[in-house]
Amino acid sequence: MKNISDKILIIILAVIVCILLFKSCESQNDYTRLANALEISDLNNQKFKKEITKNGIEISKQNQLILNKEEALANNLLKIEELKKFKKIKSKVSIVTNTVIDTLYIPFKEIPKNDSIFNKLNYNFKFFDYTEKDNWFKFSGIVDSKGVSMYDVKIRNEFSLLIADEKMGLFRSSIPKVVLTNMNPYTNTVSLKNIQVIYKKPFYKKEWFWFVLGGTATILISK
Repeated sequence: MKNISDKILIIILAVIVCILLFKSCESQNDYTRLANALEISDLNNQKFKKEITKNGIEISKQNQLILNKEEALANNLLKIEELKKFKKIKSKVSIVTNTVIDTLYIPFKEIPKNDSIFNKLNYNFKFFDYTEKDNWFKFSGIVDSKGVSMYDVKIRNEFSLLIADEKMGLFRSSIPKVVLTNMNPYTNTVSLKNIQVIYKKPFYKKEWFWFVLGGTATILISK
């Protein structure tokens, strides 16, 4: 009977040791993660690197910011409304772009005969219409004695967003990155913010916990 009690006590002590080790490792991981976040400095004004290819394609790269839900809320990187609407948010990326079109020379054109808008105008005006050579933007308008009127202004943007671990070379750890590729040569990325939200599992849901517990119990029972 005493032998059984001793075995149970050893199992309980083994469980306690496992929990303490788990808490210690978890604290170290939290410290490392927060240290990396602090390197980004201002969490609401995250820095990113840009490069322009020969084809005018803009590629923006940014280290992924890894926070738990509470930290993201505290820094206004997540909103309560988002958490209510979506279940277990994994990541979020916010992008601000600015489109600048340089000086253009646009010759006047003949007024479209089948356009009902122009048929209703009873004063003199000049018509113009322009489409960028790669169809990134287009617009139309008229010029009269009072000024310029523009309509049907359309700007086409094309983005790709890649979230992955970037390889840093042999024997070096990869770095979680957000890579935004902007195909429109007239559009410039002015702000890029991202977060990856992590959720902690209770220690009793960790696979290693049950592995250690099962191994310890097996050794003790077999004796």
